[in-house]
Amino acid sequence: MKIVNKIITFLGAAVVFPVLIMQTFVSLIVSVNKESLAYSFFNMVLGENNKITGNRLGVEKSLVDFFNYLTGKTQSTIDFKDVISKLPAEFNPIKKFVVAALVFVAIGVLITVIVMGCALFTKAYKTIIGLSLGGAASFLTSIALFGKAAKPLLDGTIDVASTILPLIIDSKSVLGSLATAALNGTINVDRLGLGGAVYGAMIVLFAVAVWEFAYYITIPAEERKPKKVKV
Repeated sequence: MKIVNKIITFLGAAVVFPVLIMQTFVSLIVSVNKESLAYSFFNMVLGENNKITGNRLGVEKSLVDFFNYLTGKTQSTIDFKDVISKLPAEFNPIKKFVVAALVFVAIGVLITVIVMGCALFTKAYKTIIGLSLGGAASFLTSIALFGKAAKPLLDGTIDVASTILPLIIDSKSVLGSLATAALNGTINVDRLGLGGAVYGAMIVLFAVAVWEFAYYITIPAEERKPKKVKV
């Protein structure tokens, strides 16, 4: 049973990696502000409940997607690295929270690796339980920090259209400046947060802790204590 426990604990922790890599890492949902001029314009031209004002646009990206964008494997008309580097000063607190969230994701990954090592090479059941809970807490903290980063965009404190669109559209041209002015206050950010990748990793590590605890309490009391070496 001890070997079975080692294998299950090791494989359980290892599940964190495919979940974190393949599942949605960041989820974004935007819609047209009903109080904006653009909303009234589209309803007048296209009729009510049209595809633009009647629907929300959702974007879900995994870590694989971000890697492909950064390495150029996925072509895009938008240079995301350039846009991020040119974000105005009001985005600085957001950047700090995002960086902090990513740091805690990295900590969670590191803890996962340690749990896998402990599962294979030690009988440190309490350590595995504690580390697994710590890793789950790290992922939970990253979710909370990313939520702090998204708050100004979700509550409208920072207007996406007036701050980000000028970086994408050539606002120096006549058409670009008109488009930017017309779209100010148009976009609502309905959801922006870490996705199933981080939530899944958190749940997996918590499940590993529960499994290891369940196994630990079935071990006879005398086997839980470290053996003393006689000199």
